[in-house]
Amino acid sequence: MIGKINSFHSFSTSDGPGIRAVLFMQGCPLRCKCCHNPETWEYDKGIEMSVEEVVEKIKKGITYYKNGGITCSGGEAIMQAPFVTDLFKACHKLGLHTTLDTSGCLLNEDVKALLKETDLVLLDIKMTSEDKYDAFSKGSLKKTLNFLDCLEEMHCKTWIRHVVIPTINDTQEETLQLKKLLQKYTCIEKVDFLPYRSLCDSKYDELGIEYPYKHIQDATDKDIERINKWYDQ
Repeated sequence: MIGKINSFHSFSTSDGPGIRAVLFMQGCPLRCKCCHNPETWEYDKGIEMSVEEVVEKIKKGITYYKNGGITCSGGEAIMQAPFVTDLFKACHKLGLHTTLDTSGCLLNEDVKALLKETDLVLLDIKMTSEDKYDAFSKGSLKKTLNFLDCLEEMHCKTWIRHVVIPTINDTQEETLQLKKLLQKYTCIEKVDFLPYRSLCDSKYDELGIEYPYKHIQDATDKDIERINKWYDQ
């Protein structure tokens, strides 16, 4: 099985439990306004790698990954669901934990087969209404919530990720709306509020793409503390 890969990162501690290898898949149908990886958007620009080649890279650090595992991110990993499924099966044979980092923008039989090999899903919920979701990412909140419904039905362990962007979604109203959307799901183990960071400006310049959030300040630790308090109240 051959996949289109953007990059492979070793020894991550922020993409699931423990120390992890992170595979960034190439190709994404969304166009999020503050995407940190715009170089992953176009599928054809990736590097072709086989499952066996990726496994060999993972094996080089497997002593460290035994307390963590492998995370597939992107781009959008579920756009290459059969490849990721085969990779996760191979990683399970090595005793490694598997994590899928996704926006949940697609749900079909290939994706459901992938979820059966996934130990943890990091689900990115970008905005809390259909209009804002579409304006921000050219995607659909409804599709993401349908994906979350599937995670609930399949009893998939899930961590929600929500990027806090000052002046865009950092209000109490937005925070409580997110809580309302998520309150019925028992598969959710935790909700992580991540601070917006404008670290990707140079990537957009290199790609000749206008970065729409140049005027927005980075979120601070105090912003995240405030959001967490609103969510927990």
